Amino acid sequence: MVNADFAHTKACVNHYRKVGLCPLPSRMDIKGPMLETYAEHYDAKPVPEEIYSDWATTNVQIITGTQSPSPTKILVVDLDGPEALEAWQKITWQKNHKDDPTWHSVTGSGGHHIYFLLPDGLTECPSGIVWGLYDTWGKTGKGQWVKHKEIRILGDRALVVAPPSKHVETGKRYEFMMPHTPKINRLPAIAPDWLLSMPRLSTPRFTEPPAPRKPVAYTRQSDRYYTREEVLDAVADQKFDIACREWGLVSACSGPNPAGWCSCFVPGREDARYAKPSGSFHFRDGTFQDLKDKTAISMFDLAVVLGVFATWQEARDSLGDRFIGKRVAEPKYKFAY
Repeated sequence: MVNADFAHTKACVNHYRKVGLCPLPSRMDIKGPMLETYAEHYDAKPVPEEIYSDWATTNVQIITGTQSPSPTKILVVDLDGPEALEAWQKITWQKNHKDDPTWHSVTGSGGHHIYFLLPDGLTECPSGIVWGLYDTWGKTGKGQWVKHKEIRILGDRALVVAPPSKHVETGKRYEFMMPHTPKINRLPAIAPDWLLSMPRLSTPRFTEPPAPRKPVAYTRQSDRYYTREEVLDAVADQKFDIACREWGLVSACSGPNPAGWCSCFVPGREDARYAKPSGSFHFRDGTFQDLKDKTAISMFDLAVVLGVFATWQEARDSLGDRFIGKRVAEPKYKFAY
């Protein structure tokens, strides 16, 4: 029976190869590829022919994404759990998505895989979660996505377990659903633009990116001259709260790490596609750092970037009036702050 299963899987593998896909042998004891060097094929390195001639497993995985070494590039929508299936149905209804002829398989655990063909010329298709249920108290209080209640895009640097594989825990086969099978539809349907542009989520975003704003000229409430250092000292640990709640900086955390840094998004680069933090704000000294190029600016300059004030001097004076606010004579010689 095992040899018959091997032969059946190998026949399916040959069919996948005929339509331009890149299948890899998958382990039967755990969910994972048999090849120790499988990751090098994510970067378009061809799979040796002997891998297929020596095939000895019932399970198969297919490389997804734009860098697959095969000519046909695919993405797979992984619907893990009944909540995910219901959410997907709502999403496709909202997008007025037609049930085009494609490939649709049921996994050995009862999930669903929907295959799509990537458009020619596409250079990237990030993998990641696009919908899910998030437990804010999970993983020792740090928060985590709830398993088996998520929609995940399998794109670049990913693998999908394909029929006729057997689930390593349930023993049930992965099977294509009629009429969404490779026998009826030679290739999957082309992925729609709305699917390609769906945000990939790392952690939930409970706030939307701030709308563009025009700075309003600040009218001094005091005639005192403030240095940058004394204003920062006076604001103390309220800097990050002011930047987020009052100025519109989008936070990606609930508090600072042990070093005092709070993850957030660079203004104008609240990346709706990846949704990963692109900046850090130090809640003690008010330094804002761009994680991409490692440039850093002060809290006062950040206020200008966010469009709250026209100049950093106005930001300094506003905070100075608010947290210090004593009316004293301005020094004869100003420091170059």
